[in-house]
Amino acid sequence: MTVELQKTSSAASTAAAGRSTDDAQGRGFPCERCGGNLTFHRGPQSVPCPFCDHVQEIQIDTNATIVEQDHTATLEQLVNQNNGQDDGLPRSLIWWGRWHWRRGLFHE
Repeated sequence: MTVELQKTSSAASTAAAGRSTDDAQGRGFPCERCGGNLTFHRGPQSVPCPFCDHVQEIQIDTNATIVEQDHTATLEQLVNQNNGQDDGLPRSLIWWGRWHWRRGLFHE
């Protein structure tokens, strides 16, 4: 069986890409043989299971289009997820266009 990546209907939608594990960990895919968490390696375009050594091949839709993502909207979404509260972790400044991220707030 192969894992098939699906096109999303919206640039902001990634729900079809897999189940969400943690905001910091991205997407996880279960092994079809043992159910273990798989880690995608983009070089070979396959997903090897670290537990049972099963390798799932990924079918790439060659007709899919690449859509530019709105990074400002993504950063605003992260701020909203945090409800504007400071979690106490130090943050370095990350410049993104004319906006930058600093301690959970936007500054222009």
